[in-house]
Amino acid sequence: MRIKKLLSVVLAAVFAVSCVTLSAFTAASAETASGTCGDNATWSLSDEGVLTISGTGSVTDTSGYSAYSSSVTSVVVEEGVTSLCDSAFSGFSVMESASLPSTLTSLGAKAFYSCSKLTSIAIPEGITVIDAYTFYMCLSLTSVSLPSTLVTIADRAFQCCKALTAVTIPEGVTSLGAYSFYYCISLESVSLPSTLLTIDTYVFYKCSSLESITLPDSLTTIGAYAFRECSALTSIVIPESVTVINKYAFADCSALASVSLPSTLTSIDIDAFYCCTSLTSITIPEGVTSVGNYAFYGCTSLKTVSLPSTLTTLGTYCFSGCTALAKVNVPENITSIGIKTFYDCTNEDLVIDIESTSVTTVNSTAFRNVTGTIYVHSEEMYTLISKYATTATVIYGEVSSSVDTTDLETAIEDAEAIDTNAYTDESVAALTEAITSAKAVLADSDATQDDIDEALAAITAAVADLTYKSADYSAVEAALASVPTDLSIYTDESVAALNEAIAAVDDSKNITEQGDVNAMAEAIIAAIAALEVKAVDTTALESAIAEAKAIDTSSYTSDSAQNLEAAVEAAKVILADESATQTDVDNALEAINSAISALVEAFIVTYSVAGTIYVSDSDTETTMTVVAVAVDGTETSVTATSMGEYTIEGLEEGTYTLTISGGKYAPRSYEVEVSEALSQDVYLNPYGDINGDGKVTTADVGLANSHAKGVTTLTDYQYICADVNLDGSISTADVGKINSHAKGVVTLW
Repeated sequence: MRIKKLLSVVLAAVFAVSCVTLSAFTAASAETASGTCGDNATWSLSDEGVLTISGTGSVTDTSGYSAYSSSVTSVVVEEGVTSLCDSAFSGFSVMESASLPSTLTSLGAKAFYSCSKLTSIAIPEGITVIDAYTFYMCLSLTSVSLPSTLVTIADRAFQCCKALTAVTIPEGVTSLGAYSFYYCISLESVSLPSTLLTIDTYVFYKCSSLESITLPDSLTTIGAYAFRECSALTSIVIPESVTVINKYAFADCSALASVSLPSTLTSIDIDAFYCCTSLTSITIPEGVTSVGNYAFYGCTSLKTVSLPSTLTTLGTYCFSGCTALAKVNVPENITSIGIKTFYDCTNEDLVIDIESTSVTTVNSTAFRNVTGTIYVHSEEMYTLISKYATTATVIYGEVSSSVDTTDLETAIEDAEAIDTNAYTDESVAALTEAITSAKAVLADSDATQDDIDEALAAITAAVADLTYKSADYSAVEAALASVPTDLSIYTDESVAALNEAIAAVDDSKNITEQGDVNAMAEAIIAAIAALEVKAVDTTALESAIAEAKAIDTSSYTSDSAQNLEAAVEAAKVILADESATQTDVDNALEAINSAISALVEAFIVTYSVAGTIYVSDSDTETTMTVVAVAVDGTETSVTATSMGEYTIEGLEEGTYTLTISGGKYAPRSYEVEVSEALSQDVYLNPYGDINGDGKVTTADVGLANSHAKGVTTLTDYQYICADVNLDGSISTADVGKINSHAKGVVTLW
């Protein structure tokens, strides 16, 4: 069924998130007590009443945390724990919820014994046995989810779970232990698996709200008292694999109107249908040899009984008090009719046909207060029966040839009055066929009473087998489909509420329970609407942005640097977005960290510029500075000596201004293009040596004077050499100084 698949997927997701969020919630709560509870297991109790079991392996010692049982409102068993010891949480009277991990494989006996406030439980996959008394007296438990791995539900496992309304036993379970659902007075629906073999004693005793139950074909044993006092149960079909109806199995089922017995049956034990006051007819199949004492005692609506030819024993009080009984036969193999077998069968239209001529013993009370007619078929039987059946008419030699069609006609009328729209096509078709066949029997003038009884039994069985259509789960499916895929962004409490609403989905509801199904969908939708987003923590993201900004990206490739810049800018947008979730923040943080990790150092090719520093006066002792300035202002410098060689290394490809200066020499600049190793010689003159002959003479004075008077114009470097005042112009002052140096009056350097 589609709803099962969808539900399992959503539950798996929610369960995984719940494990994470519940753990986080517990860790965030203040701890009031803690200790060890196994070799590798520990416990801690928060001030909010959350008991957390952590670690690995088995919980073997409860003495530490059990001292706080009256304070524990919730239990969280974390992933890694594999088993809980007996009485693990027994008597935790205020505990309302419990979360069990997927690693759990064993629940000890009495694990949740008398946890009277526990409302629901989801037992994880891997559990194979619900041990004895596990959920005994969990008075508030309304729902339980059982795992597909389950094989056995042991004795008294859910006894006195008075609020439990429905349970689905998964495929694979083979036995229900004694008293396992005893006194579950609110239990309305039970789904049994096709693998079930045994319903032990008292299993559904006093389940007074249980209206119907389908017993699987695999079932072989219905234990004593199994359905006693299921006072709402209206019909039952016993599968072919059952051979014995054990004592009190259906006793006091006051609403039970229809019973279908299997052809494999061999005996009906004492009090099996005691006081089933709504039962109207019963056909006991061939092969049954005994009907026990009080088997149908007090079945006040029972009208017709068909007993098989194989029957050898009728128990005492067997039909005593069946005041509506109209027809019953006593088969040929009966030899004794015991104490009050038909006592108080007071219907005046009653016909008892004693087919047996071998009866040798009749108890004096066997027919006491019986009215109606008793047919016998030998003089000896007439004498014997007449002696004690004093209030009935005993007839010998007259065969009761007339057939009684009253019950069949009533059954047809009642069946045709049923509104079949709520039932499955298959079960309605079976009922229609039974009605058609019954009408044919009524129309057959040669039909025997056996034919009438068989037709009646067929209609009765078909009515009992009417199966309600499944409820419409489309709203539930839509609600499940709308569950957010990422629940980690919401608070623990709101996710837990959603988890509870999803776990409460029961896919076994029929069309008459559509309101319950609609309520399931509404609960899920309400829980989704109530999901509360966690407060967003941006501290780590802000730190990451600051760290990224501090990185000198010039040392890295442009692509990787641009990726980091883009990640930082995107993170800034997230920080400014008031609707951003924690997931958005975490993703932005991860993007920055990934971009930082992905930075790739740039591989830079560099070149050198080298040459000789020539000076016009051939001096070899002056220290010179060579500076290469890139377009972006980056400087690289080296020192050398006049008339010596220089080399500047580590220059990236580009345009540089190469400036050489030092001592008495006028500085000079060259513009160079670097794309490979470059040779660049330089030529310098001392200040005042305008013509570059290595001396300051009257010729240099004349060149300076001509420029100053505007007669001639000096070249760029000549100009620098002539500007001995370093004021950026050539004036008579410069000319005077150069002249003084040339005449030896005042030196320039």
